[in-house]
Amino acid sequence: MTLTTGAWRNLALAEGLPATSVHTLAADGKSLWVGGLGYVARVDPKADRVTALAYVRARRIESIHPTDTSLWVLADGGLYRVDMSTIP
Repeated sequence: MTLTTGAWRNLALAEGLPATSVHTLAADGKSLWVGGLGYVARVDPKADRVTALAYVRARRIESIHPTDTSLWVLADGGLYRVDMSTIP
């Protein structure tokens, strides 16, 4: 949303999201993490572009928790961890 105009911006396939269905969001101060149907994406909120994308062997991403060293993902009742240093 642009505060000066009140216009909302929809991020979708053109910005790099693999699907339009989003189930969870998490912010870490620099990026917005988006979880959907079998994927986790990192979005640059200033550029409105996906900067990293990973597919997860799960139907639904339920929760994302970024820390300084890891990205924790709850998906289909299972807990996954990815080392942040491996994410480009």
